[in-house]
Amino acid sequence: MKRTEFKGYFLIFLLLLFLLFSVSTVCAATISLGEASGFVGEEVTIPVVLNYDTLEPQNICAVSVDICFKNLEDPTVEIGPAAQSADKQVVSNILPNGVLRIGILGLNQNVIDEGLLANVSFRISQGASGDIVLTNKASASDPYGNALKISSKNGIVHLKK
Repeated sequence: MKRTEFKGYFLIFLLLLFLLFSVSTVCAATISLGEASGFVGEEVTIPVVLNYDTLEPQNICAVSVDICFKNLEDPTVEIGPAAQSADKQVVSNILPNGVLRIGILGLNQNVIDEGLLANVSFRISQGASGDIVLTNKASASDPYGNALKISSKNGIVHLKK
């Protein structure tokens, strides 16, 4: 094999390797936290929304969302229409490290359509200042319990003065 042939095969190999990794890291959907505004002591509501990032049909059957919140208190979670129409329930738990874990699941294999999954309400803590960023880490699974690639977008609470 000549050196120029080897270079050609090597470049093709690198290109295929690049394509393999770039395709495998594409996320099928995004969980986004919305925005809200309020005064200290007021309650604000943040929407949790599922958007599909591809035109292909998705098979998201369950979602878990971890929301890290600071300068906010007393979180409550209500199910949204996208989760409700797939006959899902919403469960939540506050973890010791200031993280609200939300699960959207059901005893079925119904696929969740994109839209509003849940509304999360918080009371703005005394002493809060500036904008409050809510970080979001999401995961999702298909009807068979297999993990799906999903991305997350953070939310924000704007403090009124």
